[in-house]
This record gives sequence, structure tokens and C-alpha cells, in this order.
Amino acid sequence: MHRNRAIERYGPKAEGYGFPRGSGRPGLAFFFIFAGFFLEMYFPGGLRFFGVRPGITLVITLFFGLRFGPRRGLEIGFFSGFLEGLFSLSALGISVISFSAAGLAAGALRKKLFRDNAATQFIFAGLSVYLASAADFFYFREAIHCGAGNSFWWAVTAKALYTGFLAPVIFFACDRVFKKAERGT
Repeated sequence: MHRNRAIERYGPKAEGYGFPRGSGRPGLAFFFIFAGFFLEMYFPGGLRFFGVRPGITLVITLFFGLRFGPRRGLEIGFFSGFLEGLFSLSALGISVISFSAAGLAAGALRKKLFRDNAATQFIFAGLSVYLASAADFFYFREAIHCGAGNSFWWAVTAKALYTGFLAPVIFFACDRVFKKAERGT
């Protein structure tokens, strides 16, 4: 069915799950989340840099928030936080809250930020990773009653910087795929 007839018949929801108009590929966002999660969790040490792995799923969540708005950012953040909390050492509720908040904030700030700027992507991704890691730390600190030395905060800072440097590359790759899907090629 043609896109315009589908919208006339079923309303604006016929466009799909927050995807580019006319793309016809509603599973593309979930493919990105699963691919990013797989690279982040199960790639055998290839993405580690001095023992730190990047927050790829959080960067993809930020991409969807900046590209499609707060609602889609919240939905994708919820899904990616649930996935990360389910299969990693992170607390399930904290991951869902922090990823959803990051997607919502990215969507809310999308009109105020220039989303194609590498500096914006670097700062926003690094800050989001830093805050999500801090939320995990404060949750686990209360749960196991331990103090943190400076080594934890240095590791979080290194993860935030590493993720920040990878964010423009991930944004560029995701944007290219979505532009290609919009053209239908």
C-alpha cells in the first residue's frame, strides 16, 4: 500500500515506530539496539581501550532521541536500558531509568542543540555515560555498603571520554543508514 493511502486509511501511526517517512523498515531501530548491545557486551575485547568499554547502546539511544524526539527517545531508552539491565551486571531498574532519562533529555533538547555537530555529540554522550555510571555506582554503593576510591571515578571518566570520542562515528553511521532507508535504496 502506498504511504499516503496508508496514512489516510490508518492515520499518522501508519508511518511506523518513529522511523523515517517512507522507509518501510520498522525493525531498523531494534536492529541498531541489538547490534550495539552485541558489540558492547559480547565482542571479544575488540572495543576495549585500556580496559574500558564504550556505552554504545546509550549513544544509539541518544541518536534516536535527537533524531525523532522525546517520545521515541524515551521508548528506545526504555528498551535499551531493559536489555542492558537484563544481560549485564547493571541494576535493571537503574539502567531503565538512566537510559530512558537520557533518551528523553536528548529528545527534549533536540531543537536547542545542533545534532550534527561532533562537539555536541561528544559532550552529550560523555555526560550521559558519566551520569548513568554514577547512578549505577550510587545504587550499588548503598546495596553493598562500600566506599569508592579515585580509581572508580577515573574509570568512569575514561569510559565517558572514550564513548564521547566514538559518538560522532556512531551518529554518522546511524544517520547514513537512515538516510539510505529514506531514499529507499
